[in-house]
Amino acid sequence: GSAEIIGERDYYNGLYDCLYFFQNALNDGFSLKEKPHDFDYLRYRPGFHNLALMELFGFIRIEQDAALSGENWPIVNITPTTWGRALLNLFSKHLTSFDEHVNDQSDYDLIELWDSELKTYIPALEKNLKEPEIEEIQHSSYVFKVSLGSAYRKIAAPGTTSLEALAGSILSAFNFDNDHLYEFIYKNRYGITERVVHPYVESDELCTTDCVVGELPFYKGMELTFHFDFGDDWRFQLVVESIASKDISCTEPTVIEQHGKPPEQYPDWEE
Repeated sequence: GSAEIIGERDYYNGLYDCLYFFQNALNDGFSLKEKPHDFDYLRYRPGFHNLALMELFGFIRIEQDAALSGENWPIVNITPTTWGRALLNLFSKHLTSFDEHVNDQSDYDLIELWDSELKTYIPALEKNLKEPEIEEIQHSSYVFKVSLGSAYRKIAAPGTTSLEALAGSILSAFNFDNDHLYEFIYKNRYGITERVVHPYVESDELCTTDCVVGELPFYKGMELTFHFDFGDDWRFQLVVESIASKDISCTEPTVIEQHGKPPEQYPDWEE
């Protein structure tokens, strides 16, 4: 699990933290009745988000005391389950080979990887979670409301529009020169921040020339940020106003509505 999904910082690798906690802290149980100060230990390893996930998937049992006051999670005892010990011990034995595969995969391939790896060691495993398929809409239209300060523009774009072309249309609509690096920033369906960057940005992120609007997990009401010129730090706010799966008349991004005068890109320049 990712700590970002529930608003926490991820200090370490989640799987390693869970294994370390099982092998070095749990043993026959982790009691806070006699050592309540150990609660802070859980905050960093395995982390509250990983602790909650381990309970959710049946790796551990958490005993709580509702009578305890305060803002902290009222945990008094944590015990491992037989299932949790078996699975995490299995991972600890095969972690090196498994990790080599994980490091070569994108986030969208990991569910299939987990499925295949688990079935190698647990042949009886029949049911698993599937990555929801992202429907590729070739004959579709997207309407983005793009705001900068008090000004906004509504831009209609076919699903085949690359993010590079969308970036160019945004800058043109606000009378900006396309002369700096940029990135699109949004949270995916899991609440994890994704970035799609300018082709010249040195990064492992997706590139705007390789992504088209219809293949990304956009939905009505979704918010994005178009971050332009990392020095002057212009941030255009985008909202997906509508998605229609039908043929459209425009074959490229088109401004269909505009409001307000945009700020000047270089207000201090003297002509």
